[in-house]
Amino acid sequence: MLVLPLIVFLAFLTEAIVGFGAVILTVTLGAHRMGIDPLLARFLPLNLLLSFTLLLRAGKLVEGRLLLRFLLPPVGAGLALGLLLARLQGGPWLRGVFGLFVVILSVSELTRLGRATPASPPRPALDRALLALGGVIHGLFGSGGPMVVYVLSRRVPGRGAMRATLAALWILLNTLLLASFLAQGQLSTATLKDSVLLLPSLGLGLFLGERLHHLLPDLLFRRLVYVVLLLAGGSLALRTLLGG
Repeated sequence: MLVLPLIVFLAFLTEAIVGFGAVILTVTLGAHRMGIDPLLARFLPLNLLLSFTLLLRAGKLVEGRLLLRFLLPPVGAGLALGLLLARLQGGPWLRGVFGLFVVILSVSELTRLGRATPASPPRPALDRALLALGGVIHGLFGSGGPMVVYVLSRRVPGRGAMRATLAALWILLNTLLLASFLAQGQLSTATLKDSVLLLPSLGLGLFLGERLHHLLPDLLFRRLVYVVLLLAGGSLALRTLLGG
């Protein structure tokens, strides 16, 4: 039973460093031990706690205008569609397509960073489409972060602002996701007890991740973001290919 706490520790360590990745890493590494929804029911309350902690420490860095006017509308619409598809039990194939797409984006950005070439200018229409797709994936699997991070990383230069803005967004999205789990009877006293047992993994991951976040140079931070995306997307694509 030590496997799940270890997975949760690694997931929270990653999110404390770069601002995302906890849910997608937990899903890809831990879903073989239990279904995705039961796993998320135990994990998301802890993820909310982490997001609140990060936001309390750096709330002044949140890009409020970008969050409310640009991120929330397409991501929120996508989330509603993803929750509907989840209830219809549709879209398992979408996880693999999503994972493959994340791999392509990550390799492209890592190549660009390696060559020190400037990023292409943001394209609002494409970015909104990617944000909506991220919302759909979040509703289906609780792990739509890669699309949101890809868009946000090209619009928010500061890593502190990026992490704080992501924390605020995850609070809003995961609160809605937990409300959906509660309405469907997937969130219970038993799942909350399991969440409490995983609190040490959260505490240790947050403690170490906070220190590494401030020690990493900016270029290494951005490379780490895309490496996490690459590994997470590759894991999703592979799990779908293998029928997991």
